[in-house]
Amino acid sequence: MPNGGWGAPGPKLDTTSWYSADAGDRVTHKLVSSLQGWHTMVITAVHGVATYSVDGHKLFSSGGKYFPRQSMSINFNTWFVDLPFTGPRAWDMRVNWFYYNADRAQSPADVQKAVNDLYDSGTHYVNTVPKH
Repeated sequence: MPNGGWGAPGPKLDTTSWYSADAGDRVTHKLVSSLQGWHTMVITAVHGVATYSVDGHKLFSSGGKYFPRQSMSINFNTWFVDLPFTGPRAWDMRVNWFYYNADRAQSPADVQKAVNDLYDSGTHYVNTVPKH
């Protein structure tokens, strides 16, 4: 959230693992830093641990009851919430690629290599995410 939100000024990135959205039961890590420009975010969920990384640097891990228990959805969100000021606001978010591998967890370097290999072979779009 480049302008902040959830009671804190920005820019910041909240990485959150939920147990129950209805009960507000979650664990969160806040990165207070500008993420202007292109970045690679990798989320792995394997062996009972969900790990969030940006540009190859681990931000946060969660496990136990905060590990995914069912199929997940993919959501890109732009939220303007509880900002301490009013006036015009804008957010320009662009996603160049999204890579999903259900068969195994991969390191950020392995993900980048897989994406580079797709581009190098001339493949710029493949959709293999199952619809539920």
